[in-house]
Amino acid sequence: MHAAAERERLASDIQLIALNGQEKVVGVMRDWIPGDNSTPKSILSRGIPFLEERQEQKITRVDQEHRYFLRSLVHSSLDIDLGDLRTFLSSQIPLLASLPVGENLVAYDILPATANPESETSDSTTEQSDRPNPLYPANQINNRLPGKPLIAIYHTHTAESYLPWQGVTHVNGGKKGNIVDVGNMLAKSLEEENIKVIHSLAVHDYPTFRESYRRSYVTASELVKKYPSLKIIVDLHRDAGVREKTVATVNGKRAARILIDIGTDRLGLSHPHWQKNLALGKRIEQEMDEMYPGLCRGILTAKARYNQHVSPGAVLLEIGDQYATKEEARYSAYLCGKVLARVLAKTP
Repeated sequence: MHAAAERERLASDIQLIALNGQEKVVGVMRDWIPGDNSTPKSILSRGIPFLEERQEQKITRVDQEHRYFLRSLVHSSLDIDLGDLRTFLSSQIPLLASLPVGENLVAYDILPATANPESETSDSTTEQSDRPNPLYPANQINNRLPGKPLIAIYHTHTAESYLPWQGVTHVNGGKKGNIVDVGNMLAKSLEEENIKVIHSLAVHDYPTFRESYRRSYVTASELVKKYPSLKIIVDLHRDAGVREKTVATVNGKRAARILIDIGTDRLGLSHPHWQKNLALGKRIEQEMDEMYPGLCRGILTAKARYNQHVSPGAVLLEIGDQYATKEEARYSAYLCGKVLARVLAKTP
């Protein structure tokens, strides 16, 4: 989910908890901080599963949404994941933040050290990254299809997940959330239309969430540079904190509705072709409305660029929100593939 929506969701959660009373806030804090106030023990228990099991016997469980609120607040504010000791260490030892973790130790390509990650507070076309680039995994591409790739998919918030599907809204420890599985379905749908797709599996929101767009800028710009044949570049997300209806019935089946996000230059950052991105978004919206009425939630224009300045064919799509089921999200991605295929067919 993009930064503005994340802040809105956190503000909504804060208001909700405030209305429900201070005792719930205290309950949330107790759930993460043991009664004996042993902070090192608490931190270790969140990074070592065995200790966590022992600690869980001593603390009171609270509603999952309140746990997630505190965890998200700490993560977005301090870049510390209360469920992963390594993020606490990396926040204190900068060198650790540049190292791969867990499953990210193998099958990776190292991107050039000169690539400049995106920053929403500075112009990434001139500013160097303030830390070494992380290691990125090789991209998935179907080499069985002839020709060059026309569509690329990547995920700035790779940890995003759907609560009914994975049991959490974000996975921990640099692992991929099932938003990546939704991306795979989008790619499969496009490949059925004989459109060659490249799907980046790079993790961008770990270990520091606030640098997600800085990291994904590296991926997006490298995709454009390496594959000049690309016509559409999709940053795929799921939304959160949505107050409108996020599920539609399409051809008798429930589908997660899709929001189209288009960045602008209103933050003062260079984005000379954002109106071309907007024109593409409008074509996607039009085709979606014609093919699958009710599936599209419309277009949201934002102040931030969301890395869309790398290409006039860049868009950010949000499939459903955190409450979408596996079937709703995958079906929506499948339909989205058919829409993008038609948009490509009508593109000169």
